Amino acid sequence: MKTIVYPLLSLILSCLFCHPLLAQAKQITAWSYYEVPPFKTADDGSGLAQDLVALFNKKAQGQFNFKLKNIPRSRLNSYLSEEKSGIVLFVNWAWMGKTSKQDYFWSNPVMHDRNEIISAKFSAINYEEPDSLIGLSFVGVRGRRYPKFASLLESGQIRLKEVNKEDLALKMVAVGRVDFTTQPRSLAIALINKLDLKKNLYFSPKPLFSFSRHIMVTSDLADVHQFLHILTKDINQSPDWKKILDKYGL
Repeated sequence: MKTIVYPLLSLILSCLFCHPLLAQAKQITAWSYYEVPPFKTADDGSGLAQDLVALFNKKAQGQFNFKLKNIPRSRLNSYLSEEKSGIVLFVNWAWMGKTSKQDYFWSNPVMHDRNEIISAKFSAINYEEPDSLIGLSFVGVRGRRYPKFASLLESGQIRLKEVNKEDLALKMVAVGRVDFTTQPRSLAIALINKLDLKKNLYFSPKPLFSFSRHIMVTSDLADVHQFLHILTKDINQSPDWKKILDKYGL
């Protein structure tokens, strides 16, 4: 009797553990270098980035286990130069290096965003083109580049003030210390709600520019890219994703 039961039991267990849902999930690091709302809203890492990772894990059904890692952009650059394996959340190839579109895999868009021209309501600015900003004062975040009107900043035709954080820039605009700033809409909406400045600030109907946010995947993770490519194809129609975006006023 034993010689029959044990081989049969062994076969059953072997089949069970070979099932893809019971096999050990492939561990994937998900990097985010955004330390501001809505991407990161608390010290524990919660926020839009964490919610997107949770959605990935829900849809992966045990095939992959994504783990969020919030890091500075400089460290991300080092990881990529060292060819570490992982995915990068909410980025566009225009920001990730001249050859990034060819060097990495890219998902379909997960968000459509735009860089807003933000001014005080009592002196609202309706942006048309960079020259329409001549003679105004601008507050930017120290270390950031603003290529759309960089030449006007360099020539002094737009007066530049710099601060260390985006929320400080919004506060300065709200009280009229400077004429305008520019920030991604996703970030600005979250900060304005947090700072209770909605009644004080004005968004130009025409943005500085529009862009899409994607998931960048390192070249060794073709299987992860295939999963994300399919998942993000219709993500903007996903009730789960819409619920997450609504949570952050997006």
